[in-house]
Amino acid sequence: MKNISKLTVESRVIELLNTQLKDFPVCRIIPSESPDYVLQVSRHYRIGVEITRISSHKTAGIPSENSSYRFTVADIQKAIDRKADKSTLYQKNRLNEIWLILVTGSDQVCKGILPVNLNEMHVNPHGFRRVLLADMEKNKLMVITN
Repeated sequence: MKNISKLTVESRVIELLNTQLKDFPVCRIIPSESPDYVLQVSRHYRIGVEITRISSHKTAGIPSENSSYRFTVADIQKAIDRKADKSTLYQKNRLNEIWLILVTGSDQVCKGILPVNLNEMHVNPHGFRRVLLADMEKNKLMVITN
C-alpha cells in the first residue's frame, strides 16, 4: 500500500496534468498500482500514467536546504531507465499509451535545479508515449518528450 505523502504527491501531479496540459483528455481518472493511474478516455482507449521521483545523486545523498543540486540529462535518463523495465507489466493492463511523469521538488531527496533547456534534451523514452516533468516546488509541468 502507498503511503499518504506519496498519494498526496501523485494526486497533485494528476491535478497539474489536468490543469496545465493543453491536450489532457476528457476522461475518468482511475487510481491504480502499476501504473499509478489509468485515464479511461473511452471504452476502448486507456492511458497509463506512471509517476516517479527524480532523485538527486549528490555525494552525500541529500542536498542541504542551503545547497542546490543541478539535475543533468543523465539524472533524467536514469529515472526513465528505472521505469523502462516495468513497461511489460504496464502493457498487461491493455493500455493504448503510457505516460511517465518525473517528479521533482516534492521533498529534499528530489529537490534540485533543472536543466535550462528541457526542450532541447535528447532522452530515450523507452516506449513511453510521453515523458513529462512535474516541478512540485514551482507547481509547473514541463514536457520532455511529446
